[in-house]
Amino acid sequence: MELMNKTFSQLTSKCHTSLRSFYLFLILTIFTSAQVVLIAQSSEFNGLLRIASYNIENYIVEPSETRPLKSDVSRDKVQDFIKKIDAHIIAIQEIGNTNSLFDLLNGLKAKGMHYQYWFHSGGFDTNIYLALLSKFPIVNKKAHMNESFLLHNKRFFVSRGILEADVLLPNKKTITFFVAHLKSRRASTEIDPAELREHEAAILRKLINKRFAENPSAYIVVVGDMNDTRDSTTLKTIIGRGGTALFDTRPTEKVKSSLTGNLSGTFKRDIAWTHYYATGDIYSRIDYILVSKPLQNRLVRDATFILNDPDWGIASDHRPITAGFSITD
Repeated sequence: MELMNKTFSQLTSKCHTSLRSFYLFLILTIFTSAQVVLIAQSSEFNGLLRIASYNIENYIVEPSETRPLKSDVSRDKVQDFIKKIDAHIIAIQEIGNTNSLFDLLNGLKAKGMHYQYWFHSGGFDTNIYLALLSKFPIVNKKAHMNESFLLHNKRFFVSRGILEADVLLPNKKTITFFVAHLKSRRASTEIDPAELREHEAAILRKLINKRFAENPSAYIVVVGDMNDTRDSTTLKTIIGRGGTALFDTRPTEKVKSSLTGNLSGTFKRDIAWTHYYATGDIYSRIDYILVSKPLQNRLVRDATFILNDPDWGIASDHRPITAGFSITD
């Protein structure tokens, strides 16, 4: 309140009486809104942090050169699923331009899910982008849009770029996010897409190593559609080795065992697929939430899951994944 009075005095010292009333109304509105937001954030965060990742398959609302518009029914289903998983922070892949992002944000808000903070980032591909939606402040943002590499005497770009951002939690802890959508597995006559993914993964890992060099005990989350399986060179490169190796949270469907009655999540044969590839009629796990060791120790297995909904295919060819973490100190 003291800050509000000081601001009011500075703004209105030379103003007409009617303008003073207007400025008072404006300042009260701003300060009240800020207080409401802070209270809302504090009340909804009880120490269990929910992080999600979702490839929302061509969420495009304006004509694109190579990709179709997403139907109203499909967009609505995407919004329903994001509301259902109720993540504090969600990484998005295959969003269109900022108009498409605003369509998503406005649709979520109409359903009662408000993400006050967001970061939209892209790369060489100008049709689909990356985004990070957060209920907490995004305090640092880096869009790695021009990362490139040489392969077979030709220069290639990381087509979707890499999003890097720091999120400040209510308890003042900071989490660093890397969001990626690596080269698709679609066959190419020019070059093996697996080679492209491996080089993109090397660039991503280099950025991760840079953050570890700054703070070896950092909270780091690497999320997204890596378009490759757990045993691939791509994933081995991203995960790394030794003290800076990342941990695979491996979300699975939340179903109870008929033998033990326990929720799934620790058994290798639990249902963990995240993507359906129609051409080959293949279900596979290519979406990941990878975390640094300090976060691994805080993983809450019962809050780590794949949303299992019969309408998943209406929304996307991917299923959203979520991981929970106990952040209480």
